[in-house]
Amino acid sequence: MTKDNSVGTPYYVLLEDNQKLKPSVFSLSSGQECRAIYGFSDQVAYQVFIANSQRRLTPYPLVKTYLRSLLDSAAQSKSLVILDAKSEVETPIVAALVQSVFDAHHLKATTMSSEFELTFDPAANSYRVEEIEVPAESSFAFRRP
Repeated sequence: MTKDNSVGTPYYVLLEDNQKLKPSVFSLSSGQECRAIYGFSDQVAYQVFIANSQRRLTPYPLVKTYLRSLLDSAAQSKSLVILDAKSEVETPIVAALVQSVFDAHHLKATTMSSEFELTFDPAANSYRVEEIEVPAESSFAFRRP
């Protein structure tokens, strides 16, 4: 991640037994449910994660139809994509809203801004989610190739 919170746009997820790998995430302080999936910008990023895991994981393209299905089911919860995590217990890690990832795909953006920081709580084996404060003068959202 750079100084302006930019990260590579995720184009891959990891599957375990044909299911997308999803970490446990606490509800937001507002009480709103929060869900997340891991997303990776390239092969190097997901290979680092796989090397740090004991699970049998395989990469799979993160497609717009799957992102759209997450958007459709997100009425009651906040849906996030964790961006280029190195392990299942890395802390802190960053994430973006599924809507932002969907928009980045639509615009064919190579990078996007992270919007959340997640901190791993080993006692609960779950992540706590905090919104990232973005300076008012920062208007970076997406970068095209």
